[in-house]
Amino acid sequence: MPASTLSSFGRVAKADLGDFGGGSHHPKNASRAAHSFVNKWGLAWKVPFSEFTYIDNNNQEHVIYYISPISFAKYLLEKGPELLMGGIRKMEEGRNHLQSFWDSYSSFHPSHRLFTEPHPTRSSTNTFPICFHGDEGRGKKKGNTVVLMFESCLGVNTSDNIRKRYRYDLCSDCTLRGPTAKRFKGIVGTLDQPHFQQVASPCAFQSHNTKENFFLTKYVLSVLPHDLYKSGNALEVVIDKICCDFRELFENGVTVGGNLWYFGMTGLKGDLKWYEKVANLERCFNKQIGSGLQMCHECEAGCEGTPFEDASHFPAWGLTLFQSRPWSVTPSIVKIPFEADDGCPERVLRRDLFHNTKVGLLRNFVGSTVLFLISLGYFHDRAPGSSNARDVCLNRAYNHFFMYLKATKSKAGLRSFTPVFFNAKKQTDYGWVNAKGSDVTLLVKWLVVVAGTFAYDLVQPEHAEILKRIHKAAICVRTWQRILYGHGLWLHRHCAMVVYQEMHEFLQHYNALAFACMSQYHFTGYSMTSKFHMLAHTKHEIGLLLDQPHIKGIPSPLMFGAEMNEDVIGKLARLSRKVDSRLATKRTIQVYLCKCKVVHRRFLLKSSGRPNK
Repeated sequence: MPASTLSSFGRVAKADLGDFGGGSHHPKNASRAAHSFVNKWGLAWKVPFSEFTYIDNNNQEHVIYYISPISFAKYLLEKGPELLMGGIRKMEEGRNHLQSFWDSYSSFHPSHRLFTEPHPTRSSTNTFPICFHGDEGRGKKKGNTVVLMFESCLGVNTSDNIRKRYRYDLCSDCTLRGPTAKRFKGIVGTLDQPHFQQVASPCAFQSHNTKENFFLTKYVLSVLPHDLYKSGNALEVVIDKICCDFRELFENGVTVGGNLWYFGMTGLKGDLKWYEKVANLERCFNKQIGSGLQMCHECEAGCEGTPFEDASHFPAWGLTLFQSRPWSVTPSIVKIPFEADDGCPERVLRRDLFHNTKVGLLRNFVGSTVLFLISLGYFHDRAPGSSNARDVCLNRAYNHFFMYLKATKSKAGLRSFTPVFFNAKKQTDYGWVNAKGSDVTLLVKWLVVVAGTFAYDLVQPEHAEILKRIHKAAICVRTWQRILYGHGLWLHRHCAMVVYQEMHEFLQHYNALAFACMSQYHFTGYSMTSKFHMLAHTKHEIGLLLDQPHIKGIPSPLMFGAEMNEDVIGKLARLSRKVDSRLATKRTIQVYLCKCKVVHRRFLLKSSGRPNK
């Protein structure tokens, strides 16, 4: 609600009270008066702000406000330590979960400085695992707004799992097939109860941070409008200050209630475009359009002999992982304690499954598949005189999708199928759907039904093989999404094998569809993009961990998923468009802290079992 509206309500209320209403209520600045009222009555998290004066390239002076990670960490430890410990309120039990997390994480990342750097007081029982995320949203006047935040790796649902005794390692739904079981020495089919541990490790209850309200789990540090960094390096300055604070939290920690706590960074989260900006990447995704150019910040894929399209079990680029730095100018993010000085600092740039699949490769898969089916004659009306133009067939396809939504009682945000929506105005364009992640998931599930249905009513007999590939590829996506979102922070080895299996088979089907379209059907579809390579990296990383029998818990790719972070970006970007542009950095965070207070109160009431009045 606008502050001016609140001010008018105040004037009306005082007028109704008459002599009992006190003095006049005519603030000169309604926004300042509203925030003063909020602070007076404790209606927001009272996290102290930091500020600095910045002079841009036009010699204009700006005061930039942000929240120091040190200040936010200290406040959370004082007022809401359960938000950093997976919702657990007993400190000793929380320490056990921290130790269990780092014990499992050490198998995944043994070169982290927590394990390689001796320290007199820092240990796995007093160090919180955190991630750092940043991205741009739409701000005022069609400009961008950067939002920076950090979060705990432990989801607050962990406490509910403990209370309900719900273990993620007790799984009987993941079905492993022969080839993958043979490679990793697994068990074909599903696991029976005797194969599970009788005494559960704390990791068995830990959930990833993709559930609950994001105001509980994402801690915003800065909201920076485009006007402040388009003509200078204000963004770099803010990131540098935040990275220095993260270093302080790891090296010296903070003392609260007589206890010393530390914070260890497990990775940065974001899309590839953001990584290019904050890490000064010279070897990155946009090099894929050139011939013989290295296009990955993790490996040397792209040059001769190491094609980035290689998604086999043992890709050629797998031998070039982290061999050289992808930048020539060292970025500020290297200041965050992560790897040893002689390590691979670019490992901190973690892969985001959300951007690589739901709003990445799966957009290409869905768009190319629908247009390909139309080109093969499906969604055509075979009655004489009927039009089978592409836009008409797309409308028929949407009607089919609409009926699927009705049958499954699902809701989608998209309202039509058009050539513009599929980004294919010409027959030679690579199609991809410009849809949000949840709609892409629904479209993939719909393709399972579509491909399976058309297999019983072939336009031509030779289409059977291609429809079978489409059907199997869509099933692979549906299966790995069900596993990852239904499991916790750590995957049992058997479940991780199934995820590897489904990702590998999907990439093989996608690759085969792209080749068939080019060589056999003369159709432009299933483009090979950097997201294909990133998904192959995720699969390859899981495979490397499964090759080590002593590793019992495989980290879920959703540990570094930015799906909920994107919701925060959108929400705060919209808020920044409504507040005073002169104090957008401060006012937006103040409104965010108000909401955090309300949501935290509801969470405490819910966890205590008391009704929310």
